Amino acid sequence: MLNLRRSPIQKLAEYSRILSVVCAISLSLSFLKNVAAFQQARVAGVRPAWSPLHAGFGGGSSGGKAKTKVPPLTKEAKDLLRQYGGDMNAAQSAFYRRRIQEEEERLLPAPDPAAGGDDGWKPVEQAGAAAEKEQALHEAKVIASWDAIATFLPVDYASQAIAGGGKGGGVPVDKTVARRLKMVAQACVPSGCDAGSLRVLDIGCGDGAAVPFIDDRLAAVDAIAGEGVGGPKKKKIYKKKSVMDPSNYEGIDVSPAMVAMAEASRPGRTFRVANFLTDAGRSEVRYGAVLFNGSLQFFQDSAATLSLAASILAPGGRIVLSHVQGGRFVRDEVRRNPMAGACREMPDGAGLDEIAASLGLRVLLDKADAAGGDLRPEDANMDDFYLAVLQS
Repeated sequence: MLNLRRSPIQKLAEYSRILSVVCAISLSLSFLKNVAAFQQARVAGVRPAWSPLHAGFGGGSSGGKAKTKVPPLTKEAKDLLRQYGGDMNAAQSAFYRRRIQEEEERLLPAPDPAAGGDDGWKPVEQAGAAAEKEQALHEAKVIASWDAIATFLPVDYASQAIAGGGKGGGVPVDKTVARRLKMVAQACVPSGCDAGSLRVLDIGCGDGAAVPFIDDRLAAVDAIAGEGVGGPKKKKIYKKKSVMDPSNYEGIDVSPAMVAMAEASRPGRTFRVANFLTDAGRSEVRYGAVLFNGSLQFFQDSAATLSLAASILAPGGRIVLSHVQGGRFVRDEVRRNPMAGACREMPDGAGLDEIAASLGLRVLLDKADAAGGDLRPEDANMDDFYLAVLQS
């Protein structure tokens, strides 16, 4: 017999489940709408405001030497594509919806109608539990979104190759992204640093797109310093062998599918599935550069996140904040694409100054230096290309 006397915690759980179902439907429709808009814009040769390939972690595929190796389609992806008649947008949306639903069922179990009494319910304890579940659901949105993108990239990359007349699932070189990632790498590896010992932590590494650019920059700094390899005549060697000890680079990401792509594309480097907020500080390693390339907007508290990053800097180290599509893109992402988990805009000048002052850091915004003195007008505005350094 159904027990109609429900405790406050049971009522809250039931309301939360109803709300989560409504949100899941809304978010999946938003995902489908945004992916469809991206597909239409790409066919028309126009980059849309939101792109599943270029949003967020590292700006997506940068082409050229940074081209990503895409693993084959998983059985789940094939089954979903078959179920939706080859419609990749619908299959991605279903994949995302399935992941979110699984996480909601884990975090918000159905109330037991047979239970009675107040279940020892305490408002303070319940508020703390609700906050933890909210954080877990936020992380689940980020993971589900980027797993969905990575899982179906073989289909999307293949369609790009066909549209462009290419073969083998390659993607067109995005020269703008490559140029800006080169500047990001230059911000991570300042002139005069010890290129052979610099440790880099890449937070929200995605497919590891920044790695080859960091390698090239380290080689250039090493050559200037005359350490080991050097001299213009040996320039070609740099692309074959990095002066960085592979163990000195570490990339972390909450998306298992993205980490799998990074491991396939950048063999020999360390990539881990990890949440920076819970993972940082577990070892005593200190880093010369902590990079947030297209990832800071996914953290709910930017100041607290950067404080944690500052705590693991080596003496003289720096935090690099970047997004190759700029602050305007992030604002649009936060407003129009909540399903991806983007929840904070990139800090403006005043915000950076305030955060830096609280952490005892200095703000460096000289893009001309990162561009080697050749800064293009389209890269100068932070709304178009965001790049800032917090220097210890």
